Amino acid sequence: MRYGNAYTHTMNDYPYIRMWDRLTKVFGYVAEGTLERARQEHAPVNALYRRLDGVWVLFDELSEEAQRCVEVYAMTFKTLTPAEEEEYRQYAREHDPEDLARWEIYHPICRDEWEKRGIHP
Repeated sequence: MRYGNAYTHTMNDYPYIRMWDRLTKVFGYVAEGTLERARQEHAPVNALYRRLDGVWVLFDELSEEAQRCVEVYAMTFKTLTPAEEEEYRQYAREHDPEDLARWEIYHPICRDEWEKRGIHP
């Protein structure tokens, strides 16, 4: 199935496919093949994977609970560049967490900054 909107290839294109591949333990040439097919077919940016019938399954089609699981898993394993780490720290200095009951969903860098400010569950 082809989609009309073009998408520029970058190292961070198709973040949902990358999240899904990490979650399902798909690595190497298989993961790269999925990304390449998504680029060739101009799959939606929120695509997770391609079914055998050629239809791209989208993140938005998952239940809210499944979306949270995917997001938490992806956030848990996100390695930040030095520039990203500073952005996260700056964000945490300027904003309080929205939900202390769900402390574990926040990136450790944000939690670290909040704890320095005396904010913790």
